[in-house]
Amino acid sequence: SLSSDRLMLGLLVAWCLTAVIQAVAGYGVPVAVCAPLMIAAGFDPIVAAASTLVGHAWSITFGSMGSSFYTLTLSTKIAPETLGHWVGLTFAVPTILTGLAVAHIIEGWAGVRKGFVRIILVGAVMSGVQWMVARTGSGQVASLLGSLSGVGLVALISPRDKKPASAAQATAGG
Repeated sequence: SLSSDRLMLGLLVAWCLTAVIQAVAGYGVPVAVCAPLMIAAGFDPIVAAASTLVGHAWSITFGSMGSSFYTLTLSTKIAPETLGHWVGLTFAVPTILTGLAVAHIIEGWAGVRKGFVRIILVGAVMSGVQWMVARTGSGQVASLLGSLSGVGLVALISPRDKKPASAAQATAGG
Protein backbone atom coordinates (compact mmCIF):
# COMPACT_ATOMS: atom_id res chain seq x y z
CA SER A 1 0.00 0.00 0.00
CA LEU A 2 3.03 2.32 0.02
CA SER A 3 2.66 2.98 -3.69
CA SER A 4 0.11 2.54 -6.42
CA ASP A 5 2.92 2.95 -8.97
CA ARG A 6 4.45 -0.40 -9.91
CA LEU A 7 7.84 1.14 -10.74
CA MET A 8 8.09 3.02 -7.44
CA LEU A 9 7.03 -0.08 -5.49
CA GLY A 10 9.70 -2.09 -7.29
CA LEU A 11 12.33 0.56 -6.57
CA LEU A 12 11.27 0.71 -2.94
CA VAL A 13 11.72 -3.03 -2.44
CA ALA A 14 14.51 -3.92 -4.90
CA TRP A 15 16.69 -0.82 -4.55
CA CYS A 16 16.03 0.60 -1.09
CA LEU A 17 14.75 -2.22 1.14
CA THR A 18 17.38 -4.68 -0.12
CA ALA A 19 20.01 -2.14 0.87
CA VAL A 20 18.55 -1.86 4.38
CA ILE A 21 18.82 -5.61 4.77
CA GLN A 22 22.29 -5.64 3.18
CA ALA A 23 23.39 -3.02 5.68
CA VAL A 24 22.43 -5.22 8.60
CA ALA A 25 22.83 -8.79 7.39
CA GLY A 26 24.25 -9.11 3.87
CA TYR A 27 25.39 -12.53 2.64
CA GLY A 28 22.42 -13.07 0.28
CA VAL A 29 19.72 -12.24 2.80
CA PRO A 30 18.46 -9.15 0.87
CA VAL A 31 17.61 -11.25 -2.17
CA ALA A 32 16.19 -14.11 -0.12
CA VAL A 33 13.82 -11.73 1.67
CA CYS A 34 12.93 -9.14 -0.98
CA ALA A 35 12.52 -11.28 -4.12
CA PRO A 36 9.61 -13.21 -2.54
CA LEU A 37 8.08 -9.91 -1.39
CA MET A 38 8.16 -8.67 -4.97
CA ILE A 39 6.66 -11.91 -6.25
CA ALA A 40 3.88 -11.60 -3.67
CA ALA A 41 3.29 -8.04 -4.91
CA GLY A 42 2.75 -9.37 -8.45
CA PHE A 43 6.19 -9.04 -10.05
CA ASP A 44 7.47 -11.78 -12.36
CA PRO A 45 9.88 -14.09 -10.48
CA ILE A 46 12.75 -13.39 -12.91
CA VAL A 47 12.22 -9.63 -12.58
CA ALA A 48 12.05 -9.98 -8.79
CA ALA A 49 15.26 -12.01 -8.60
CA ALA A 50 17.20 -9.86 -11.08
CA SER A 51 16.12 -6.51 -9.64
CA THR A 52 16.93 -7.51 -6.06
CA LEU A 53 20.29 -8.98 -7.08
CA VAL A 54 21.21 -5.70 -8.78
CA GLY A 55 19.37 -3.35 -6.42
CA HIS A 56 21.45 -3.80 -3.29
CA ALA A 57 24.84 -3.68 -5.04
CA TRP A 58 25.44 -0.01 -4.15
CA SER A 59 25.33 -0.78 -0.43
CA ILE A 60 27.74 -3.71 -0.24
CA THR A 61 30.93 -1.85 0.75
CA PHE A 62 29.30 -0.38 3.85
CA GLY A 63 26.89 -3.32 4.22
CA SER A 64 27.00 -6.23 6.65
CA MET A 65 27.54 -3.67 9.40
CA GLY A 66 30.55 -2.29 7.56
CA SER A 67 32.58 -5.51 7.56
CA SER A 68 34.07 -4.89 4.09
CA PHE A 69 34.84 -1.27 4.94
CA TYR A 70 36.40 -2.30 8.26
CA THR A 71 38.61 -4.82 6.46
CA LEU A 72 39.59 -2.15 3.95
CA THR A 73 40.64 0.25 6.73
CA LEU A 74 42.70 -2.48 8.41
CA SER A 75 44.45 -3.56 5.23
CA THR A 76 45.22 -0.02 4.01
CA LYS A 77 45.94 1.47 7.44
CA ILE A 78 43.99 4.56 6.37
CA ALA A 79 41.89 6.25 9.05
CA PRO A 80 38.17 5.39 8.74
CA GLU A 81 37.26 9.09 8.51
CA THR A 82 39.62 9.67 5.57
CA LEU A 83 38.80 6.45 3.77
CA GLY A 84 35.07 6.87 4.47
CA HIS A 85 35.12 10.32 2.92
CA TRP A 86 36.63 9.16 -0.37
CA VAL A 87 34.91 5.80 -0.63
CA GLY A 88 31.56 7.31 0.30
CA LEU A 89 32.02 10.12 -2.22
CA THR A 90 32.66 7.69 -5.07
CA PHE A 91 29.35 5.92 -4.43
CA ALA A 92 27.07 8.69 -5.73
CA VAL A 93 27.24 7.59 -9.36
CA PRO A 94 26.97 3.82 -8.71
CA THR A 95 24.00 4.38 -6.39
CA ILE A 96 22.09 6.31 -9.05
CA LEU A 97 23.11 3.87 -11.80
CA THR A 98 21.88 0.98 -9.68
CA GLY A 99 18.47 2.64 -9.36
CA LEU A 100 18.33 3.20 -13.11
CA ALA A 101 19.30 -0.43 -13.72
CA VAL A 102 16.52 -1.63 -11.42
CA ALA A 103 14.03 0.60 -13.25
CA HIS A 104 15.19 -0.92 -16.53
CA ILE A 105 14.78 -4.46 -15.21
CA ILE A 106 11.26 -3.66 -13.98
CA GLU A 107 9.87 -1.67 -16.92
CA GLY A 108 12.57 -1.38 -19.59
CA TRP A 109 13.62 1.96 -21.04
CA ALA A 110 10.13 3.31 -20.41
CA GLY A 111 10.71 2.76 -16.68
CA VAL A 112 14.06 4.53 -16.83
CA ARG A 113 12.47 7.54 -18.55
CA LYS A 114 9.43 7.51 -16.25
CA GLY A 115 11.44 7.31 -13.02
CA PHE A 116 14.56 9.22 -14.06
CA VAL A 117 14.07 12.38 -11.97
CA ARG A 118 12.85 10.49 -8.90
CA ILE A 119 15.71 7.99 -9.17
CA ILE A 120 18.26 10.81 -9.40
CA LEU A 121 16.70 12.48 -6.34
CA VAL A 122 16.50 9.31 -4.24
CA GLY A 123 19.96 8.15 -5.34
CA ALA A 124 21.48 11.51 -4.47
CA VAL A 125 19.88 11.45 -1.02
CA MET A 126 20.90 7.84 -0.30
CA SER A 127 24.47 8.34 -1.45
CA GLY A 128 24.68 11.72 0.26
CA VAL A 129 23.57 10.33 3.61
CA GLN A 130 25.89 7.34 3.21
CA TRP A 131 28.80 9.68 2.41
CA MET A 132 28.09 12.01 5.35
CA VAL A 133 27.97 9.10 7.77
CA ALA A 134 31.02 7.34 6.27
CA ARG A 135 33.16 10.46 6.48
CA THR A 136 32.60 10.54 10.25
CA GLY A 137 34.26 7.11 10.43
CA SER A 138 30.97 5.31 11.12
CA GLY A 139 31.09 2.97 8.13
CA GLN A 140 29.20 0.30 10.06
CA VAL A 141 25.96 2.31 9.79
CA ALA A 142 26.58 4.35 6.62
CA SER A 143 24.70 1.97 4.35
CA LEU A 144 21.90 1.50 6.86
CA LEU A 145 21.21 5.21 7.27
CA GLY A 146 21.58 5.89 3.54
CA SER A 147 19.17 3.13 2.57
CA LEU A 148 16.65 4.04 5.28
CA SER A 149 16.62 7.59 3.92
CA GLY A 150 15.84 6.08 0.52
CA VAL A 151 12.98 3.98 1.88
CA GLY A 152 11.49 7.05 3.55
CA LEU A 153 11.88 9.27 0.51
CA VAL A 154 10.47 6.73 -1.96
CA ALA A 155 7.51 6.15 0.36
CA LEU A 156 7.01 9.90 0.62
CA ILE A 157 7.12 10.67 -3.12
CA SER A 158 5.25 7.57 -4.33
CA PRO A 159 1.71 8.04 -5.59
CA ARG A 160 -1.04 6.24 -3.68
CA ASP A 161 -4.58 5.49 -4.74
CA LYS A 162 -7.10 7.20 -2.55
CA LYS A 163 -9.25 4.70 -0.70
CA PRO A 164 -12.95 5.01 -1.51
CA ALA A 165 -15.18 6.22 1.27
CA SER A 166 -17.17 3.50 3.00
CA ALA A 167 -20.87 3.14 2.24
CA ALA A 168 -21.76 4.54 5.67
CA GLN A 169 -19.71 7.67 5.08
CA ALA A 170 -21.17 8.11 1.61
CA THR A 171 -24.73 7.81 2.93
CA ALA A 172 -24.15 10.13 5.88
CA GLY A 173 -22.53 12.76 3.73
CA GLY A 174 -24.88 12.65 0.85
